[in-house]
Amino acid sequence: MGDMQQEIAYRFAATAVEGVSLAQAKEIIDTYTLSLATCQTCNNTGEVEYIQTGVAKTECEVCGTRKSEAPRGDGRYSEWKCLLRNGIDHCRAVADGRVEPDDGADHAACGPVVRLPVSLARMREGLS
Repeated sequence: MGDMQQEIAYRFAATAVEGVSLAQAKEIIDTYTLSLATCQTCNNTGEVEYIQTGVAKTECEVCGTRKSEAPRGDGRYSEWKCLLRNGIDHCRAVADGRVEPDDGADHAACGPVVRLPVSLARMREGLS
């Protein structure tokens, strides 16, 4: 979401429930989106310890995040977005510090985004 869109969403959320401040609405929405984006197996670290076998792995078998790598998160809700429209693998490698950006391109604004399902009927209604 863009900054203005996000601010508007926070304000709508704050007015949806009586007694909820804008700061509280921001905290609720940010916590909700982070919980959706977080891999429930490795907590976005890439490290998983299987207690039954005592085996520790440095790549999560669920989300594919490797230790010391930018987290991939829960693929059902999270995806990587390169705002410069470069390849996602290249952009992630720049974010991880494994390669230098092409032509000094600034990938600082690139990163994980959360996708939320919305029913087509609700989408057609828009906000009331």
